[in-house]
Amino acid sequence: MSESSPTHDPNMPLERGSSGLRFKRYKNFLHERKLRNRTEPAHISFSGSTRSLKRTRSASKLFKIFLSMLGRHRSAVIFALVMLTFGTVLALLPPAATKLVIDYAFTSKP
Repeated sequence: MSESSPTHDPNMPLERGSSGLRFKRYKNFLHERKLRNRTEPAHISFSGSTRSLKRTRSASKLFKIFLSMLGRHRSAVIFALVMLTFGTVLALLPPAATKLVIDYAFTSKP
């Protein structure tokens, strides 16, 4: 990118060049960002780089990536998640049982 071009490269920091050139780049950057915000939401970092806020991966794909990153701890983490799920289901049984008792004991129709 030449120093005379007022366009902004999102990967290049904003602080390069003379103050007049930096101001032109900044104004152009704001204009481009304003136009882009109308079409697609984006995150703009402190250094000026942008990235889309759209989700590009599903939850199942992210979970598969997470499991692949665990390496040798995969079985322990899967066991912990299964036990956590089992414990949660067991914790929900007493309120469900109480509901059934109240429904059948205090009302004529369940």
